Amino acid sequence: MAESNIVKAGLSSRVEFKKADAGKIPYQENTFDLVLNINMVHLVNHPVRMLDEIERVLKPGGHFFIADVRRSWIGILEKGFKSALTVKEAKNIIKETGLREGHITSAFFWWRYETPLRRTNHDE
Repeated sequence: MAESNIVKAGLSSRVEFKKADAGKIPYQENTFDLVLNINMVHLVNHPVRMLDEIERVLKPGGHFFIADVRRSWIGILEKGFKSALTVKEAKNIIKETGLREGHITSAFFWWRYETPLRRTNHDE
């Protein structure tokens, strides 16, 4: 569906989808200015390895945004939330990684960890 949408939007020359092992991202070090990781931390077998790979492929000064569902009482009603992490578990996993400094925030259904956005001349 994503590939079809990219073709319809006329972006196929600018966007590439690759399926790969999250613990062995198939790109060289310092490749990306931005890495997004949405609702994956609770699904992978080795989240520390995946997060270290994000750091490896992120350029110096690059930005990452990691967001995931948060475990709560809603897991009683919705099975997808049972495997989610608590904010404390997410913090502990992040401490085990080599991720650059960022900040964690949370709400009732989610938590996220990201680097602070840096202003550039283009932002002015």
